[in-house]
Amino acid sequence: MPDQNLEALINLMIPGDSRLNLPSGSYVDLDVILQMENKWETAILLAEQFAEIVHGKLNKTLIQLTVEEFDEICRSFRTQIDPILKAIGPSLLKAYYTNPKVQDALGIGKDPPFPSGRNVYTGNIELLEPVYNRGLVYRNIHG
Repeated sequence: MPDQNLEALINLMIPGDSRLNLPSGSYVDLDVILQMENKWETAILLAEQFAEIVHGKLNKTLIQLTVEEFDEICRSFRTQIDPILKAIGPSLLKAYYTNPKVQDALGIGKDPPFPSGRNVYTGNIELLEPVYNRGLVYRNIHG
């Protein structure tokens, strides 16, 4: 990923976890997803805006920012930061959670759920009772 600000930002959005063998956000091919979605230039500009906010508030670059400082900036300047994270976040999550290394580390595998199927974890079926009791939430078009 050639843009330093964008790479630093996605590493802050998804920091790696060595205990779980999870890579950071910059490990995945976000640039491929961003280019497919025609969001590459926008993401670079938004990362630059984020870097300007950080520099203005903490006099640091994104690369120098710790995860704790990132969290604090996000909380303190939410109205400025939220649009940036909401624009980059969905593409980052798509790239991250479809990455084979991430899937292996999470134990979800790379195979689709159908046709071979996967085990569905058993849970408390009573949790679905309010949904069942609510009844239909759509209009029947055949009657």
